Amino acid sequence: MNTAEFEAKLRGLRQQLSDRLKRIEDHIKHHDGPLSADFEEQATERQNDEVVFALDDSLKDELCAIDAALSRIDSGEFGVCVRCGEEIEAARLDAIPFAAACVRCKESR
Repeated sequence: MNTAEFEAKLRGLRQQLSDRLKRIEDHIKHHDGPLSADFEEQATERQNDEVVFALDDSLKDELCAIDAALSRIDSGEFGVCVRCGEEIEAARLDAIPFAAACVRCKESR
């Protein structure tokens, strides 16, 4: 397996997600003002906030998974399922380069 290609792909993805996370965190920081006086507008604002916070959490989780995949590349364990020790399918890694588990283990979880 050519881990150099996966490493480049992971590093590019990591940069994209880091940039997106920074924009979201800037948005959170600059939109931390009082709620609207209108109750319907408050409900909409709170829903929007929940979506932004969920995106923030999701991006952080994905960045952690990418960092873990890069660590597995460094240790020579990339492409090996962390649960069963079998090789992760190439198609799965092409689709999700930070995948830590094979399809069978992921589905059984």
